[in-house]
Amino acid sequence: MTASTRARGRSPLRWLVPVVLLVVLASAGAGLLARQVYQRPAAEPVPMVGPTSVSSMPATEQPGDPVVRLTADAAAHPDRDPVRELFQRFFDATNQHNYNQWRSTISPFGLNWIDSESSWLAKNESTRDGSIVVQRIDPAPGGNLRVLVSFMSTQDPKKAPENLRESCIRWHLVYSLVRASGGFKIDFAREQSTTQMEKC
Repeated sequence: MTASTRARGRSPLRWLVPVVLLVVLASAGAGLLARQVYQRPAAEPVPMVGPTSVSSMPATEQPGDPVVRLTADAAAHPDRDPVRELFQRFFDATNQHNYNQWRSTISPFGLNWIDSESSWLAKNESTRDGSIVVQRIDPAPGGNLRVLVSFMSTQDPKKAPENLRESCIRWHLVYSLVRASGGFKIDFAREQSTTQMEKC
């Protein structure tokens, strides 16, 4: 066998290694590109707190952050997102003294039990709510929910409940939520709120 014949015999092997490397590199590049193109955006994180995170705070910082947060227990519930969004609108409306927005969070039947706009504004004109935590979300009959919420409010003591005339109150309330208009609404007419309150 001549030298030229031996060289022709080895020729395919010389080209095989670069071709394989090129295919591997191209596949890896395509995979990275596909990952960038098709990767789903990360879900917005759920604002969460530990179950014992509520603590005393300086009077200048009361009532705290108005963002509605969840304990790990509440965050595990499948309805956590609509519940948190409902209470965010509810508390935002109070803080912004927006009666129409506040009214939109109430169940149709519950609307029969709420204050008129002028009365509601008079009661809430000095109110600010914060340190809002959804502690628990429990099922109720008919696909409804019972939700334990804690928060702090600051207000003119004259506008505080008669049995606790304080400028800062820590609240623990159980709200009844009913399904209405494709979502949840707060139902003040239904065994409304087991209420506990104390001075901050």
